[in-house]
Amino acid sequence: MVAAIRAVDPETVFVVISDNGTSGSAAQGTVGDCFDPERSKGTVYEGGIHVPLIISGGDVVPGECTALVSATDLFGTIGDLAGVHWAAEDSVSLSPYLAGDLTPLRSTVYAEDFSPNFISPDVNGQPPFAPTVHTRAIRNERYKLIRFT
Repeated sequence: MVAAIRAVDPETVFVVISDNGTSGSAAQGTVGDCFDPERSKGTVYEGGIHVPLIISGGDVVPGECTALVSATDLFGTIGDLAGVHWAAEDSVSLSPYLAGDLTPLRSTVYAEDFSPNFISPDVNGQPPFAPTVHTRAIRNERYKLIRFT
């Protein structure tokens, strides 16, 4: 498929990102390690938010970047690649990384999880959004702070 697309447009950029981690049923670790089902998909632990992102094609310089990025950064990156004006408070274009400049663009990344994340508005007496658990995480290159409310 990639070869067929590149035959039509060799400048095509491919973006592949994983979902939010390994499912709890596949996580077979012990309590507290990175494969702990309580720290996998649907959590703000690394097993739930640290996922692969691969961008290839066009003028993308081959290599590996270990900088902090967020899925929200795809908005700005794709806007830049498409040559359109974009504005988003929480997006940073990854275009410099794609050109080989690995100077960090972010000092922190933020993630949060609401559970449950939606209660139907047709449930009597319930607002349309009523989470009972709100978990937030902020991390830099070295540390992560997790807060449960």
